[in-house]
Parts: sequence; structure tokens; C-alpha cells
Amino acid sequence: MQLAEELGLHAETSEIKELSEADMVTGIGRNATDAELEIYLNKGLNEEPIDLNTVLSNYINRK
Repeated sequence: MQLAEELGLHAETSEIKELSEADMVTGIGRNATDAELEIYLNKGLNEEPIDLNTVLSNYINRK
């Protein structure tokens, strides 16, 4: 920031906000930063996926 000011440039800093699903749907009043998007898109990346048959079993087995 100091260097930018010394050069007469406009600069801003902002804290990284952890984005929620609601933020993604309704917006946060500004463009999300690359870091914010990367954190959001990597959520759940290491979680075990849910088996499709388990998810659909209530619907498949209905008569």
C-alpha cells in the first residue's frame, strides 16, 4: 500500500470473505476475488461422495 501511495496510485485492500451458498446466489455487492472463489469451489473436495443408489433409494423403492 505504501509503495502504491508513493507512486501516486490508487490501491485498496480487502479481507477474504468465506462465501456461502447464499452469497453465491444473492451476491456480495462486489466481484468475488480469485482467492474467495478458489476457497468456495474447493469446499467439500475431499469429502466422500454420496452413493447415487442411496440418494434415490426412497424414490426407486416406492410402489
